[in-house]
Amino acid sequence: MWKPMLHTDRMDIQMNTENQIMEIKLAAQDPSSPVSIQLNHAEVIEMIQAMLEINRNFRGDKAYFEPAPLNGPPESDTHL
Repeated sequence: MWKPMLHTDRMDIQMNTENQIMEIKLAAQDPSSPVSIQLNHAEVIEMIQAMLEINRNFRGDKAYFEPAPLNGPPESDTHL
């Protein structure tokens, strides 16, 4: 069952918790044919992470830590 989450003049966002799908409808030049996309849960999480990074860049935030390199497994601490 679809549940409306956000409605503005330019977009509508709704979610279906049973299927874990989010739908975004964007207003187009022709109001009778909006553009829409459906995202699964993993895609929603990726989009949230991207949006948060965009927000941090817009605000000029500085990172508190350096992200781990993507070139392999993390280094382990072998001495105790």
